[in-house]
Amino acid sequence: MDDSLEKIYIFLDEVQQVPEFERLVDGLFVKNNTDVYVTGSNAKFLSGELATFLTGRYVEIVMQPLSFAEYHSAFPELPKSEAFANYMRFGGFPFVTTLAGNDESRRDYLSAIFDTIIYKDVLARLGLRDGAVLKRIVRFIFDNTGNPLSVNRIAGTLKADGTAIASRTINTYINALCETFLVHHAARYDIKGRNYLKTLGKYYIADQGLRSIVTGERGGDMGHVFENIVFLELKRRYRDVYVGTVDGKEVDFVAFENAAPRYFQVALSVRDEATLKRELAPFKTIRDQYPKTLITLDNDPPLDHNGIRQVNAVDFLLESGES
Repeated sequence: MDDSLEKIYIFLDEVQQVPEFERLVDGLFVKNNTDVYVTGSNAKFLSGELATFLTGRYVEIVMQPLSFAEYHSAFPELPKSEAFANYMRFGGFPFVTTLAGNDESRRDYLSAIFDTIIYKDVLARLGLRDGAVLKRIVRFIFDNTGNPLSVNRIAGTLKADGTAIASRTINTYINALCETFLVHHAARYDIKGRNYLKTLGKYYIADQGLRSIVTGERGGDMGHVFENIVFLELKRRYRDVYVGTVDGKEVDFVAFENAAPRYFQVALSVRDEATLKRELAPFKTIRDQYPKTLITLDNDPPLDHNGIRQVNAVDFLLESGES
């Protein structure tokens, strides 16, 4: 092949079905005019194993379910508040948008995705055996979305329910859930000390629709679903996202891009003066001048609290990404 020719794009879909596919991909890498795009299932290889398959340079692109902006573009006729209510219930898997108005079909579809991840991507891929225990761990994590969580806490809860599992085994299961992107771990970041803490991180789910399948739809749980949606949006916009702590107070998220932090608080409503004061308090202990944003579901115009920006969540999710 003459490398002086125009650019050639090669797409290899579900490449794990081809034995020794990596030899072909490595051979294509040496062609200067060739761009190769490879997709594959987590049942074959996980994110951390790409380097063992591909010896040349590569860029990993992690695909997420639709953002709210993408989801809303599928229903331009719907008021954005109504579209967001549907998004909170059923999440952003693309095929869900084709099942609008058919709640039972949407739930069946999401259940099938969840079972595929559990039994194909996690259990079969890693040689794990106990699906019942894994599902209990998943349910516990889903039930505690946005809460500080440790392996020891999970082990203690399971033991109290009559199932004794070693912490090391639970940690293996959780790592597998993260590697298959069913859950994301947000480590804790000490803002004042500018260091990363090993304990009391939080877990968020890849799609809120999957969470509703596992835990059921509960009206009193909207805050956790809302926080999960904001976390996923920040993961799309910024390289690294952590949960923050400063002087004993919690900042919901600290997002980094090019080493510059941005701080975010998330609350369903701050129209109550005491709630607003509580949500702003952690921001006021941060001494730097990097952007600070309070995201709420209050249908109010953008507000400014002495340099702290307050914005409606739906408007925030429809922004271009600069915050």
